Amino acid sequence: GEGEQVRYTSSKDGTVKYIFFYEAPVNSVALHKLQLPKSAKLSLLGSKGKIRHQSTVDGTVISFPKNAFRGLAYVYVVKAED
Repeated sequence: GEGEQVRYTSSKDGTVKYIFFYEAPVNSVALHKLQLPKSAKLSLLGSKGKIRHQSTVDGTVISFPKNAFRGLAYVYVVKAED
């Protein structure tokens, strides 16, 4: 879930959301404060792996590919575009 290790921001026009993880998530993470449309495209900045997501009644579950965080450090940023 969110807690102190996850922060959000968005572009001025609201079409791009950024999710900052201060710890590398393990496989998947449920975000209760974020509802993304099915059409949203997610990418992990600095990584080429595909990020999947699923909307639920409680928010959004983001699934990361194996080894997505290898070679990345400090802050992990997911970009979600409508």
